[in-house]
Amino acid sequence: MSVIALSCENGQMIWQANRRGQSDLTGIDQDRLLLSGDGVRILSADSGSVLSDAIEAKDVVGRPAVTASSILASGRGAIYEIRLSDYSLTKVNMSSDGLLGNLLCVDGKTLAANAAGVCAYFKYEDAQSKLTQRIAAAEPEDQTRLLTLRGQLALNAQRYAEAVADFQAAGELATKLGDEASIAKTPTNLYLAYVGLGNQAGSPAEMIEQFKQADRVAQSNVQRAQMLQRLAKAYEAARQFDAAASVAQQLAEQYPMEEIVVAEVGPGASKLSRFSGKEPQASAYSWAHAFIGRLIEAYGRACYKAFEEQAKAAFKQALIKGNPEELQAVEHRWPRSECALDALMSAAEIYYRSATGSDGEDAAAAQQQAARLL
Repeated sequence: MSVIALSCENGQMIWQANRRGQSDLTGIDQDRLLLSGDGVRILSADSGSVLSDAIEAKDVVGRPAVTASSILASGRGAIYEIRLSDYSLTKVNMSSDGLLGNLLCVDGKTLAANAAGVCAYFKYEDAQSKLTQRIAAAEPEDQTRLLTLRGQLALNAQRYAEAVADFQAAGELATKLGDEASIAKTPTNLYLAYVGLGNQAGSPAEMIEQFKQADRVAQSNVQRAQMLQRLAKAYEAARQFDAAASVAQQLAEQYPMEEIVVAEVGPGASKLSRFSGKEPQASAYSWAHAFIGRLIEAYGRACYKAFEEQAKAAFKQALIKGNPEELQAVEHRWPRSECALDALMSAAEIYYRSATGSDGEDAAAAQQQAARLL
């Protein structure tokens, strides 16, 4: 299969180029053509020579759109943009594995057509302006919904400060109107916006403050646990290592069984405040104590001093009582303390002595407990 260029004057073939299995042909301008299908190639209209193998992978789905400055192509879970000035490629991941399909640009708007239907996509500024006009003309009962919609638009565009302002305004209006459904949605919307603001922060101190705001509006134990994890990392970035250890300890004690995403913070974090469900996860307890262990290894035991003292005091009291359960609790609560191993060994010793002084099932049970701890 080939692309063939014919002369408009006499119909003679000017050049011929291999399509390489690419089925869609689109004009870019008078000098360039676009071939797409298995990847995207840009050809010279004069000679048929390849100007750019912009996307070689086979993940372009549907016909790309051509604008005055770029080419937009739909991929699975992503959109590709190829700048026509230098053929540089930018990949923008979407929040799901969906695809837009066939694309077309008309009057600055992008139309997408796939099996689900046809959608129109606007520039952020255009969509924000239209929503602002609708809010101004709407009755108060509709303004709450439209403010929330504008806030969600800002959230998806990573305009987090604008999102916070709209969500706060929507919450205040909903409270005034007694709109319980809208009131209930406001905290979660604000939570996502504050997380985004924290990751965009220009300094660790600002990141900490925004993450604290997110923690204040968190609505579930998972959200609260996730924010403690983010705060621990933010305190580490601020070189407040004792605060980082303290927040991690709080996380392990308050939400030990919650499964949390191992989230990045700051510039390396996902641009989306929402998780996709594919991120690695860990129990809050295991993550927190692994984090504390890394802090101690990297910055010394001074960051854990307050908890070291608590562990030693509890260890001393448990020894005085001769209570093996309390000794095990010391190791479980402060596994990174210097006395954690001694607490387990002491508990095992108590069980062993109990076994030697007992008969039958009691002796066997004590021996099993001692063996489990050694």
